[in-house]
Amino acid sequence: MRRQWVRRLSLLSTQQTFRELGCFSKDDIDVFIHITGDSNPIHVDGSAATGAGFPGTIVPGILTASLFPSVISKHFPGAIYMSQTLKFRNYGLVCMHMDPRLLLVRYQSTIHTCMCVGGGDV
Repeated sequence: MRRQWVRRLSLLSTQQTFRELGCFSKDDIDVFIHITGDSNPIHVDGSAATGAGFPGTIVPGILTASLFPSVISKHFPGAIYMSQTLKFRNYGLVCMHMDPRLLLVRYQSTIHTCMCVGGGDV
């Protein structure tokens, strides 16, 4: 698998974009809340979310950020995901289609490292 991954890395060029569509159901959010203990009512109570200025129940930001490893694993099987820095610019609603994208901004072929900038539409 490593040989296949290295060959795939050799085809990379900067400014390439990688994406993977996703969405989260109420059940997904309930499981996430159960695992993490995130008890913020805007993630489970529509009236709390609208009272906070949102149009409905919103997906936890960290759960939406979990789509980025999905993009990486789909396009680079076996890659080791080392870090992520987040800045939430929008929110996602339950069952809303999300379009996370990674833009390759730097690639070093000698040590096989990549730096990507993530973004997308929710």
